[in-house]
Amino acid sequence: MNRESPLITIGIPSHNRAALLPQALESALHQQCEAPFEILVVDDASNKETREVLTAIKDPKLRIIFSENALGVAGTRNFIVDNMRGQYLIWLDDDDALLPEALSSHLRILNTNAHAQISYGNLRICNHELKPEGEWRYRQIDEKFLLYTMLFYDPIPNGGTMVHRSVFERTGRYDQTFSLAEDYDFWARAAAKGCRFVHNDSFVYAYRKHPGSRGLSEDVTHAFDANAKVVQKILENVPLEQIFTLYNWKQAPKPSAALAFATVALIFCKYRKFESALEALQRSEAYGRTRESVAVRGLLHSARGDNQQATELLTEALALHNPHLQMIFEAAELLPKKHRKPGL
Repeated sequence: MNRESPLITIGIPSHNRAALLPQALESALHQQCEAPFEILVVDDASNKETREVLTAIKDPKLRIIFSENALGVAGTRNFIVDNMRGQYLIWLDDDDALLPEALSSHLRILNTNAHAQISYGNLRICNHELKPEGEWRYRQIDEKFLLYTMLFYDPIPNGGTMVHRSVFERTGRYDQTFSLAEDYDFWARAAAKGCRFVHNDSFVYAYRKHPGSRGLSEDVTHAFDANAKVVQKILENVPLEQIFTLYNWKQAPKPSAALAFATVALIFCKYRKFESALEALQRSEAYGRTRESVAVRGLLHSARGDNQQATELLTEALALHNPHLQMIFEAAELLPKKHRKPGL
């Protein structure tokens, strides 16, 4: 194997994980893959114990770069990207593990999907001892609906996902203003740039659940803030027509815009960003009052504790959705008078 020209770089950002890092490294070193690969660990100003673990391992496939200054999560990922030697980079967190055929299965998928640059697989969910307890299965998403899907959640795992270096050249690096969801933001920007994603329907990664797991230890408010920031960046950089591709923009531009902004308002409600939700709702209703905008306005009132107004608005939204319900609501005097038909 030519160690100077690996096809794949296994990138491991590491910080103070002396107890768990050896299993991550072992899983990387024992990949069942004929293609040449390297393992690049960037140690983000770790303690003495972690450094001792790293320096004790002697293997020609392993490269270690020690950073004296704290880079942070996104900064460490960027350092790995800048120093990778492979044409592909696959991510491995220092408390998780790659399954034995992760590299080879991704290469098979990418070789049979010539236009794809990003391959993502399924994850085993494991306990602290890396014994499987469950699974996360992902799915292939039509590229026409990928950005739309990304408004609602992150459909791409970071762990075990293989990325061609051209994606970084097209998309740029990880946004270092994120301390959480930097991968979600990166996938959204890659999708906006037209990068192609393919789902590898194999289990490639073991995600370890433990008290220090990054995805489990963050508070909900922090996660909501980060996810809402990703959504806001998508909206600022991509036209609505490219996100909401399922709407009929040519023949019905105003109703499409009204529904799109109502949907955006609902997403911001999910993350408890009520001012942003209200702004999106006002933009929706500038194109016309719809059952969707009425329903979201009702949810906003509910979130703010105005239950009576919320009930009236949600009842109105149901009535707008179904004329038969409107008749029932009117007969039961559940609709406010301003929404009743004349004579009732």
